[in-house]
Amino acid sequence: MRKRYGLFVLWLVIAAVFMTAGCSHDAGGTSEETGTEESSSEGDGTGDTAEPGESAGETGTGETDTRVTLTFDPDGGSMVTLANGNTLSGTCGESLYIESPVKEGYAFTGWTPELPKLFPSIDTTYKAQWKQGPEAVKNVVAGYDCKTGKIAVFWTNAASLGIKELLIKCQENEDGEFVPDVLPSDAETWTVSGISADGSIYHVSIIVIDMEGNSSSVQTVNVPAVPYAIGQVIYLLPDESFTAIPSGVAAGIIFAVKNGGMDYTMVALHDASAAKLKWSLNGDYYHYFTNSETDGRVVVQNVKSCCVSGSGITFDQKTYPAMYFCENYSIKQNGIILKSSGWYLPALNELNAIYNNKPILETVLAQESVAGSPFNNDDLYWSATQSYLEKTKSKAWAVNFQDGSNDPGQINIYRTVERYARAVYSSYPVE
Repeated sequence: MRKRYGLFVLWLVIAAVFMTAGCSHDAGGTSEETGTEESSSEGDGTGDTAEPGESAGETGTGETDTRVTLTFDPDGGSMVTLANGNTLSGTCGESLYIESPVKEGYAFTGWTPELPKLFPSIDTTYKAQWKQGPEAVKNVVAGYDCKTGKIAVFWTNAASLGIKELLIKCQENEDGEFVPDVLPSDAETWTVSGISADGSIYHVSIIVIDMEGNSSSVQTVNVPAVPYAIGQVIYLLPDESFTAIPSGVAAGIIFAVKNGGMDYTMVALHDASAAKLKWSLNGDYYHYFTNSETDGRVVVQNVKSCCVSGSGITFDQKTYPAMYFCENYSIKQNGIILKSSGWYLPALNELNAIYNNKPILETVLAQESVAGSPFNNDDLYWSATQSYLEKTKSKAWAVNFQDGSNDPGQINIYRTVERYARAVYSSYPVE
């Protein structure tokens, strides 16, 4: 029993020595911290020499001095809690804790060397390590679409990320939040941090948050809620809907508005076909369909319904080429056909409105961002409106698009003559 007690006491002594060894300053030998030889009174004279009566690391009273000073290099950042510059003093073995430094645009990842939980035995300098975080959003622009009630916000971040886009419904949910319709799919989250309405102006604040939860500064943009206007470009979105917000692919240009500018009719950026087209296949088709001078959709719908009702005539690119090609007009991007629907051959008044606004439309068509085709001014364009001036009802109206003409040149010609055709689209239903 006595032998076991003696071994236990010896174990306690050894443990105490090891526990205090990290906070002692031995005069000679090798330092546990640096791994290099320290000078002693018998050194080469270049090191610190203990005064008479003292051994290195001891005071005149024989007590060990364990007071250390730590220096923190924030590397461009700033310290938060240190009162004495960037240094902190304490006793070896004392608990050690400081607030992490901050640096705009960067996330703090730790110290080099690694900061211990207790004060070390020697003075040490620690350098902050940073990882570049989200930049503040830049070049913020926005657009509003009064038909869909959406705002689109565009901005740039890092050059590698390019332009970002966010569509926002201008309607609050049950929690009073404006929820984005589309979030870009990348490593970072782009968030609307606030949106408020002031009359016809929306104030949109956006912020970027990276995967680690680090946030950029907030940027705010004012978005006026304005109606549609003649000459405004309409864009096709991935969901096949149209918007006046500069997003997606340019689809057409507004040439007429109604209902106080809340609805529009746009003309396609290109002709329905590179070649001229007939209104109908041959002169034997003397059907006089329900007619309209204001909305080409009325005529097209009636033509299609007559074909379906067992007349023996099909609605296709051979029987009614101009209507068919306009209805199947496709928007292309980089050679890829993008699906869209709702296009039709314009009625006579719609075609006249295109002609009357031709100077505005052709200016926009020539813009690099739109990349449209100019109108063909060497011939006529078909309308969907049939002629009622002759007995056989085998003619339809066309409009002369020649340059310099002060008169739209309404002409009723046989449907079998080949002329140009350009599709239109209306944002409102057939009335």
